[in-house]
Amino acid sequence: MLPNKVSANINETVKKEILDAIETINKKLPFLVALTPSERRELPKMGARTQSFVKKSIEVASQNDEILPRYFKVDELEKDLQLVDSLAPIALSLSQLSKKVDDTVMTAGSEAYVASLIVYRALQNMPSGAGLDDALEELKKYFKRNSSSNTDSQPTE
Repeated sequence: MLPNKVSANINETVKKEILDAIETINKKLPFLVALTPSERRELPKMGARTQSFVKKSIEVASQNDEILPRYFKVDELEKDLQLVDSLAPIALSLSQLSKKVDDTVMTAGSEAYVASLIVYRALQNMPSGAGLDDALEELKKYFKRNSSSNTDSQPTE
């Protein structure tokens, strides 16, 4: 018996409801940005320690706005920090959900692939003329030949 960690179906109605819920989230957060990998690397990052620095700088800026350039808006700094505070628990929850979805896709895909290899091996063990030669030839197309031997290797992607 094969291990089967995932045995589930998502019907089209539920799938549509989930996709609609994700679209609702996107509509509720129209200000979200998408960064390129390069942009992500170049941005200074705020972590737990720097968040304390930002909070302290807001206090200083609020009490001493005369020392700041005219273009500087303390309220925008406060707004950015409030947004971080609001989005952080949402990001954590979505990240956890995304990881579980990714892990489930990987697990189900692995289970399907392992089961398919069993089907393939069973076809290979069938005597020629059993009416399954065409099916075996079709599945063989997914495997590349190892030039150093005549044995099948893993399927090509």
